[in-house]
Amino acid sequence: SYTVTASGGGSGNAVTFSIDSTSAAGACSISGSAVSFTGVGSCVIDANQAGSASYLAAPQVQQTLTIGKLAQVIAFSSIPPTSPTVGGGYTVTASGGASGNAVTFSIDPSSAAGACSISAANVSFTGVGSCVIDANQAGNGAYSAAAQQQQPVTVGQASQVIAFTSIAPASPTVGGSYTVTASGGGSGNAVTFS
Repeated sequence: SYTVTASGGGSGNAVTFSIDSTSAAGACSISGSAVSFTGVGSCVIDANQAGSASYLAAPQVQQTLTIGKLAQVIAFSSIPPTSPTVGGGYTVTASGGASGNAVTFSIDPSSAAGACSISAANVSFTGVGSCVIDANQAGNGAYSAAAQQQQPVTVGQASQVIAFTSIAPASPTVGGSYTVTASGGGSGNAVTFS
Protein backbone atom coordinates (compact mmCIF):
# COMPACT_ATOMS: atom_id res chain seq x y z
CA SER A 1 0.00 0.00 0.00
CA TYR A 2 0.95 3.65 -0.15
CA THR A 3 -0.55 7.11 0.32
CA VAL A 4 -1.05 9.02 -2.91
CA THR A 5 -0.55 12.80 -2.79
CA ALA A 6 -0.80 15.57 -5.37
CA SER A 7 -0.79 19.35 -5.45
CA GLY A 8 -3.55 21.24 -7.29
CA GLY A 9 -4.38 24.68 -8.64
CA GLY A 10 -5.70 27.83 -7.00
CA SER A 11 -9.40 26.95 -6.91
CA GLY A 12 -9.09 25.85 -3.30
CA ASN A 13 -10.84 22.55 -4.08
CA ALA A 14 -9.19 19.37 -2.88
CA VAL A 15 -7.50 16.99 -5.30
CA THR A 16 -9.54 13.79 -5.24
CA PHE A 17 -8.31 10.30 -6.14
CA SER A 18 -9.98 7.28 -7.66
CA ILE A 19 -9.10 4.00 -9.37
CA ASP A 20 -9.27 4.31 -13.15
CA SER A 21 -11.47 1.83 -15.01
CA THR A 22 -8.50 0.72 -17.10
CA SER A 23 -6.90 -0.86 -14.01
CA ALA A 24 -6.72 -4.66 -13.88
CA ALA A 25 -9.74 -6.07 -12.09
CA GLY A 26 -9.01 -6.36 -8.38
CA ALA A 27 -5.46 -4.98 -8.66
CA CYS A 28 -5.97 -2.12 -6.21
CA SER A 29 -8.46 -0.20 -4.14
CA ILE A 30 -8.52 3.28 -2.65
CA SER A 31 -9.97 4.90 0.43
CA GLY A 32 -9.41 8.65 0.46
CA SER A 33 -5.73 8.78 -0.45
CA ALA A 34 -4.77 5.32 0.88
CA VAL A 35 -4.11 2.91 -1.99
CA SER A 36 -4.10 -0.85 -1.24
CA PHE A 37 -2.60 -3.43 -3.59
CA THR A 38 -5.11 -6.26 -3.71
CA GLY A 39 -4.19 -8.18 -6.85
CA VAL A 40 -1.72 -8.56 -9.70
CA GLY A 41 -1.65 -6.22 -12.68
CA SER A 42 -1.89 -2.56 -13.67
CA CYS A 43 -3.25 -0.05 -11.14
CA VAL A 44 -4.04 3.43 -12.45
CA ILE A 45 -4.82 6.23 -9.98
CA ASP A 46 -6.82 9.20 -11.31
CA ALA A 47 -6.31 12.63 -9.72
CA ASN A 48 -9.00 15.30 -10.30
CA GLN A 49 -9.62 18.80 -9.03
CA ALA A 50 -12.88 20.64 -9.53
CA GLY A 51 -12.94 24.23 -10.71
CA SER A 52 -14.52 27.34 -9.16
CA ALA A 53 -15.95 30.65 -10.35
CA SER A 54 -12.40 31.76 -11.16
CA TYR A 55 -10.70 28.50 -12.12
CA LEU A 56 -11.45 25.74 -14.60
CA ALA A 57 -11.35 22.13 -13.45
CA ALA A 58 -7.79 20.83 -13.65
CA PRO A 59 -7.02 18.30 -16.39
CA GLN A 60 -7.01 14.82 -14.96
CA VAL A 61 -3.59 13.28 -14.30
CA GLN A 62 -2.80 9.64 -13.68
CA GLN A 63 -0.26 7.63 -11.74
CA THR A 64 0.29 4.08 -13.02
CA LEU A 65 1.74 1.19 -11.04
CA THR A 66 2.22 -2.47 -11.95
CA ILE A 67 1.46 -4.73 -9.01
CA GLY A 68 3.61 -7.87 -8.95
CA LYS A 69 3.20 -11.21 -7.25
CA LEU A 70 4.42 -11.86 -3.72
CA ALA A 71 7.54 -13.96 -3.29
CA GLN A 72 7.68 -17.36 -1.61
CA VAL A 73 10.66 -18.95 0.12
CA ILE A 74 11.28 -22.63 0.84
CA ALA A 75 13.20 -23.57 3.99
CA PHE A 76 14.21 -27.16 4.75
CA SER A 77 13.25 -28.26 8.26
CA SER A 78 14.68 -31.79 7.95
CA ILE A 79 18.25 -32.70 8.78
CA PRO A 80 19.76 -35.58 6.78
CA PRO A 81 21.51 -38.40 8.66
CA THR A 82 25.07 -37.47 9.61
CA SER A 83 26.54 -40.67 8.09
CA PRO A 84 24.03 -41.90 5.52
CA THR A 85 24.65 -45.39 4.14
CA VAL A 86 23.04 -47.70 1.61
CA GLY A 87 19.86 -49.19 3.06
CA GLY A 88 19.09 -46.16 5.21
CA GLY A 89 16.83 -43.22 4.58
CA TYR A 90 15.03 -40.29 6.14
CA THR A 91 11.92 -38.15 5.80
CA VAL A 92 12.52 -34.79 4.13
CA THR A 93 10.45 -31.80 5.31
CA ALA A 94 10.32 -28.12 4.37
CA SER A 95 8.16 -25.08 4.89
CA GLY A 96 7.04 -22.89 2.01
CA GLY A 97 5.30 -19.61 1.29
CA ALA A 98 1.68 -18.54 1.74
CA SER A 99 0.28 -19.65 -1.63
CA GLY A 100 -1.27 -22.68 0.02
CA ASN A 101 0.44 -25.01 -2.44
CA ALA A 102 2.36 -27.93 -1.01
CA VAL A 103 6.14 -28.11 -1.12
CA THR A 104 6.98 -31.09 -3.36
CA PHE A 105 10.16 -33.15 -3.39
CA SER A 106 12.05 -34.97 -6.13
CA ILE A 107 15.49 -36.41 -6.87
CA ASP A 108 17.65 -33.97 -8.82
CA PRO A 109 19.11 -35.30 -12.10
CA SER A 110 22.59 -34.37 -10.85
CA SER A 111 22.37 -37.19 -8.27
CA ALA A 112 24.54 -40.28 -8.80
CA ALA A 113 22.63 -42.94 -10.72
CA GLY A 114 20.82 -45.22 -8.27
CA ALA A 115 22.03 -43.39 -5.16
CA CYS A 116 18.56 -42.67 -3.83
CA SER A 117 14.86 -42.77 -4.51
CA ILE A 118 11.90 -40.86 -3.11
CA SER A 119 8.26 -41.64 -2.44
CA ALA A 120 6.28 -38.56 -1.32
CA ALA A 121 8.72 -37.30 1.35
CA ASN A 122 10.44 -40.59 2.20
CA VAL A 123 14.00 -40.77 0.86
CA SER A 124 15.65 -44.20 0.53
CA PHE A 125 19.41 -44.59 0.08
CA THR A 126 19.78 -47.24 -2.62
CA GLY A 127 23.36 -46.78 -3.82
CA VAL A 128 26.67 -45.04 -3.14
CA GLY A 129 27.22 -41.43 -4.19
CA SER A 130 25.65 -37.98 -4.24
CA CYS A 131 21.91 -37.69 -3.63
CA VAL A 132 20.34 -34.25 -4.13
CA ILE A 133 16.75 -33.61 -3.04
CA ASP A 134 14.89 -30.81 -4.88
CA ALA A 135 12.13 -28.86 -3.11
CA ASN A 136 9.64 -26.85 -5.19
CA GLN A 137 6.47 -24.87 -4.50
CA ALA A 138 4.12 -23.65 -7.20
CA GLY A 139 2.67 -20.16 -7.23
CA ASN A 140 -0.87 -18.94 -7.78
CA GLY A 141 -2.61 -15.71 -8.78
CA ALA A 142 -0.99 -13.73 -5.97
CA TYR A 143 2.28 -15.59 -5.36
CA SER A 144 5.21 -16.42 -7.61
CA ALA A 145 6.61 -19.94 -7.60
CA ALA A 146 9.29 -20.29 -4.93
CA ALA A 147 12.91 -20.58 -5.97
CA GLN A 148 13.96 -24.23 -5.90
CA GLN A 149 15.95 -25.29 -2.84
CA GLN A 150 18.19 -28.36 -2.60
CA GLN A 151 19.32 -30.65 0.20
CA PRO A 152 22.44 -32.68 -0.72
CA VAL A 153 23.38 -35.99 0.91
CA THR A 154 26.44 -38.16 0.22
CA VAL A 155 25.53 -41.82 0.61
CA GLY A 156 28.32 -44.14 1.75
CA GLN A 157 28.71 -47.90 1.75
CA ALA A 158 26.80 -49.85 4.35
CA SER A 159 28.86 -51.80 6.85
CA GLN A 160 28.81 -55.59 7.11
CA VAL A 161 29.42 -57.84 10.09
CA ILE A 162 30.51 -61.47 10.04
CA ALA A 163 29.21 -63.76 12.77
CA PHE A 164 30.48 -67.34 13.17
CA THR A 165 27.61 -69.81 13.25
CA SER A 166 29.85 -72.90 13.75
CA ILE A 167 31.21 -74.07 17.07
CA ALA A 168 34.78 -75.24 17.14
CA PRO A 169 35.42 -78.59 18.84
CA ALA A 170 35.96 -78.18 22.58
CA SER A 171 39.10 -80.34 22.63
CA PRO A 172 40.49 -80.45 19.09
CA THR A 173 43.19 -83.06 18.45
CA VAL A 174 45.44 -83.97 15.57
CA GLY A 175 43.48 -85.80 12.93
CA GLY A 176 40.13 -84.21 13.82
CA SER A 177 38.21 -81.66 11.79
CA TYR A 178 35.08 -79.56 11.69
CA THR A 179 33.09 -77.48 9.24
CA VAL A 180 33.35 -73.74 9.78
CA THR A 181 30.28 -71.60 8.95
CA ALA A 182 29.46 -67.92 9.32
CA SER A 183 26.82 -65.42 8.32
CA GLY A 184 27.73 -62.18 6.62
CA GLY A 185 26.21 -58.83 5.68
CA GLY A 186 23.84 -57.72 2.97
CA SER A 187 26.29 -57.51 0.05
CA GLY A 188 25.32 -60.97 -1.18
CA ASN A 189 28.97 -61.98 -1.39
CA ALA A 190 30.00 -65.25 0.25
CA VAL A 191 31.93 -65.31 3.48
CA THR A 192 35.31 -66.85 2.68
CA PHE A 193 37.63 -68.60 5.11
CA SER A 194 41.41 -68.87 5.22
